[in-house]
Parts: sequence; structure tokens; C-alpha cells
Amino acid sequence: MYEYVASQQTAGDVTTYIVNRAGVYQLVKPELGQPLDKCPITISSEELSGFREYRSEQGTLHYAFWRLRSADWALIVQSTPASGALLDRPQSRSLLVSGALILIAAVVIVNRAGKLVAQQKETDQTRA
Repeated sequence: MYEYVASQQTAGDVTTYIVNRAGVYQLVKPELGQPLDKCPITISSEELSGFREYRSEQGTLHYAFWRLRSADWALIVQSTPASGALLDRPQSRSLLVSGALILIAAVVIVNRAGKLVAQQKETDQTRA
């Protein structure tokens, strides 16, 4: 289990860690804390799983949890907060650039079509 959770620490979209019943980190990313530090997120011992929000000075964190059967621990998967909105994600940047290029192409096409219509009108007037 340690290897799986540790491998998830490199995922860009989520942060995964394990806490015990008392809310003490058992496995955690160094940026969040150290093992045996207190986790700010508390989970009721009656709940087996769920999805919650945690509000702090840094903002709102969304997390899901699952109580493990093999130990009295909970696996918490926390979504990484967006720092800088959509532009921090490579997919979003690609989408933004693609959208900008399509918009530029549309403006060029409409502009060129307008010039062609004006030229055709002028040609039609000279023939008449």
C-alpha cells in the first residue's frame, strides 16, 4: 500500500495521504507535513467514506476519504487547488491557444469575405 500511495504523490491533480483515527499523518507528502504531525482535516470515526470540503486561510480544499479495513486508518485523496486558474494546466493552455487561432481565422475569413463582397458589388456597378 505504501508504494501505491507514494506513487500517487507525483500525480499533478491530487494529493494522497493516510491518517490514523486521531487525525495524525501516517503517510504524507513533505509539502503538507511530516508523519506523526496532526492533519487539519478531521474525519468522523463512524463514516466509512465520503466527500467533503475543508476551508482554511489558503482557500477551499475538496477531498474524498475511505476508511481502510486492514488498519484503523483513512486514505484521503485531496484535489490540488488551482493556483492561477486554468492556465496552469497544459491542456487548458492548448485549448486557449487553439481557441485564439480559430478566433483569428474567423476574423480573417469574415474580413476577407467582406472585401470580396465589396469588390463584387463594385464590379456589378461598373457593368450596369
